[in-house]
Amino acid sequence: MRKSVILLIEDAVEDADQIKAVFADNHAPIHILHATDGQDGLDCLRRQGRWGADTPRPDLVVLDLNMPRLDGRAFLSQFRHDGQFSAIPVVVLTVSEAEADVVTAYRCGAAGYIVKPAAPERFVAAIRDMANYWLGLVRLPQMG
Repeated sequence: MRKSVILLIEDAVEDADQIKAVFADNHAPIHILHATDGQDGLDCLRRQGRWGADTPRPDLVVLDLNMPRLDGRAFLSQFRHDGQFSAIPVVVLTVSEAEADVVTAYRCGAAGYIVKPAAPERFVAAIRDMANYWLGLVRLPQMG
C-alpha cells in the first residue's frame, strides 16, 4: 500500500505536532511534510529551497491561514494559478471564523474550511474527523 503524503502548512509548533500525531495515530501508512509558512509550502511543492528533488508530491494540503511571510490566503492564490497542482485538494484549518476568509478560501479553490476548535479535545476530534474523511473515505488522486 502506498503512503499517503500530506503537506501540512502550519506555523504554530504545538498545533503542527498535534495534527501530525492525530494523523499518525489514525492512518498508516502516512508521510507528513511540514512547512512553516506559505512560502515554505510553495517551495516544498516546487522542490526548491530546503526541499530536494526527491520530495514526494502531496496527496492533500492542510493549510493554516494566519502565518508570517506568506500567509495561507496568498499561498492559495499562487497554488491555484500553478496548473501542476490543480488536482491536489487543500483543506484550510484555521482559527479564523471570518466570513470573508471562508469565501476567499473557497473562491481560491479550497476543498474544505475547518475552524480550529479552542478546546483541546475538540481540536483532536476535528483533526481525527478530517483524517477519517480525507484519508479513509475520499479517493485522492495519486500525484506521485
